[in-house]
Amino acid sequence: MSVTVRRAAILTVGDELLAGRTINTNAAWLGDELGRHGYNVVRAETIPDDEEEIARTICRLADAADLVVVTGGLGPTQDDLTREGLARAAGVALREDRGLLTQIAERTQHRAQERNARMALVPVGGAAFENPVGTAPGLRLTVAGTPVYALPGPPAELRAVFAGLDLGGAPRSRRILRVYGPHEAELAETLGELLARGGEPEMGVTARGSILTVSITGAGADERAAAVRARLGDHVFGEDEDTLPGVVVATLRERGQSVAVAESLTGGAIADAIVSVPGASDVFCGGVVAYTAKAKYDLLGVPQELLDEAGTVDPRVAQAMANGARARFDADIGVATTGVAGPDPHSGRKVGDGYIAIASAAGTRVIERTGAAPRPIVRRRFTLDALWVLCRGA
Repeated sequence: MSVTVRRAAILTVGDELLAGRTINTNAAWLGDELGRHGYNVVRAETIPDDEEEIARTICRLADAADLVVVTGGLGPTQDDLTREGLARAAGVALREDRGLLTQIAERTQHRAQERNARMALVPVGGAAFENPVGTAPGLRLTVAGTPVYALPGPPAELRAVFAGLDLGGAPRSRRILRVYGPHEAELAETLGELLARGGEPEMGVTARGSILTVSITGAGADERAAAVRARLGDHVFGEDEDTLPGVVVATLRERGQSVAVAESLTGGAIADAIVSVPGASDVFCGGVVAYTAKAKYDLLGVPQELLDEAGTVDPRVAQAMANGARARFDADIGVATTGVAGPDPHSGRKVGDGYIAIASAAGTRVIERTGAAPRPIVRRRFTLDALWVLCRGA
């Protein structure tokens, strides 16, 4: 039996969103959450703080969807006009909710009472929802037969209010796979017919900072996820909210292993990524940023004759750095990076050329990396490559 997928529309309100002063993270978060609740988002729009525009857009979206979620414009200032726009869309007046008024006065310690009283206005026939982490309540009102939810704009408040809603959708099976290694076009080629549109489960691929996310929604999601894993192998490093550093920490903890890093090209980025994970102290011993040849010799014991002969960008230097980090911190695994970040070539090497070395009791291996790119991208690629290698096992 097929599941009827209901349609949802998202409306974010705010001049600051259109001007670029605030990044619109709410739309992305709502799209993901509505998908989890069984809705297919068919519209997502951003409009200015204008009562007439808000009313007109709500009416139009209510005609196009089974549910409309509006965020922003519920505060106490003169440009917070979502409640007025919502009431106007339904052709009703605003009324003061005395219970809300008392609650808001207590939360604001009776400061600016006249101004804050605006947040106690509720459209006639509508309902208000408590905001457990802020002041402005959420609102619900039916417009042309479609339920419209207006939620606060601050992300923490939006999420807290949203968590208490009963949206009436039928949750669909969903799997999220995190992928590192292939480019988006390569992934599409590898997955082939699995990505075909129009059937169920539905699949989508998004790219963010070299990490690909494969979303699978609908009946058969588990089976499709298994098929994707079979084709991509260990390029799938996690699921749902997993991050590459998080998986590294979890994997090393599970193996009972510790790691130390010796960084040249990446300049401490690998260490920073690992210690950003709660509990990283269980597995991370420490690191050295050895940017110059002298630092590589003094801090990591890279032989001077090797540096004189090969320079700093050489597989043998990367190997010596990894062994030096492992020995210096008495770690099970040593990881090292050295290369040319650019923008200029170095010692006969091209921008993007470099090495990642992994040293452990089993020996040392060195991975060569090439490929010109802007400096930040080169450094990020080496950082993620090193983390991915750690995920796969030293």
